[in-house]
Amino acid sequence: DLAMYKCHNVPTVYYSDYPVDLGFVIDSSIPDDRWSNALFYARAVTDSFDISSSRTRVGAIVFSDYARIAFPLNADYTRVGVQQLIFGMRKSDNTGQRIDRALQVAYRDLFSARYGARTGARQVKLRCLC
Repeated sequence: DLAMYKCHNVPTVYYSDYPVDLGFVIDSSIPDDRWSNALFYARAVTDSFDISSSRTRVGAIVFSDYARIAFPLNADYTRVGVQQLIFGMRKSDNTGQRIDRALQVAYRDLFSARYGARTGARQVKLRCLC
């Protein structure tokens, strides 16, 4: 499932009964001010989840002409650590908007055991439209 929200519509979702693997998909071809908004949005969303190795794991993909994992689901299991990873993401200089490539990377790589995904966890993908 790929949920899309505008930056001012931060979903308040609590998955307290289920482990969640949460992946952000962020377009890095957007202007700098919108990029900052996307990062703040991702940070705000993480506030709704109990981030830990057993509850919610967070990863991110950035895309433009190409897609890459900015950080995997097993990069950090603390809210502070994940938020530092979010604000450490860098934009691409490319101008393309290949969401198809981002989704391929999400399904093939980010949400695989190699990058920290868990069998039985709810897989939530959020595309930030800022």
